[in-house]
Amino acid sequence: MSSEESYESYSTRNPFSAYSNNYFWGITFENAVPLEFPEIAPAGSVSCWCFDLDVPGSAIATVILPGKIVLHLDDLQPIIQDMEEAFSKGAWSVSIDAIINGQSISQVYHFTKIQFFIEVNNFHPKIIYARQLNKYIMTALPISQQRATKFLSSSVTQYIQGFHVTKFPLWKLGCLLGENWVKEDVLNAMAKLLYFQLASASNIIFTHFLFLLMSFLYLYGQKPQVFSQNFTAL
Repeated sequence: MSSEESYESYSTRNPFSAYSNNYFWGITFENAVPLEFPEIAPAGSVSCWCFDLDVPGSAIATVILPGKIVLHLDDLQPIIQDMEEAFSKGAWSVSIDAIINGQSISQVYHFTKIQFFIEVNNFHPKIIYARQLNKYIMTALPISQQRATKFLSSSVTQYIQGFHVTKFPLWKLGCLLGENWVKEDVLNAMAKLLYFQLASASNIIFTHFLFLLMSFLYLYGQKPQVFSQNFTAL
């Protein structure tokens, strides 16, 4: 391994590998269902870890193999925070001891494998919501087959068109399923769309509209109600 190689080039994943960032960004709602997505270990599974001077080249040390469990993001955070500094001091890998499914596992991982672990953790909620949306559209939503097919063939990370400020990816529509907690950006985005629809249908400038954040609904339901000076002024 060249001593002049940068940390960025050494730790960068192959963009064409399974579970890389590019790989995930190409997933549609349709193929999210049969996708073999790795299981993520519970937080706290890692018992100890240290950086290593070896450069591992085996598949288990460099890529995510089918059926293998991925370490939890909480356990990876302290490792990823120190990796670049460790690389500058001569480290090329990290040795991790963990307890997974009741079994002790000791493995040396290339820095790229740690990055793959991060990608899987970050994309996990997107896959969960994509699968739930797929099921809902196929079994419960009363829309035409043509529209359903068009939606399901879309990338889960594709942005909804029409929002000029908020970048709202399609997978976040899953927040609306089952009357789950609706994220603030979902509600704000829909309110913005409603405003544009009303404004485009009328010559009147809707200056009397008042959009309140989700936090207002939470505060309004509290007993006793305690509002800030800005809320009181409204």
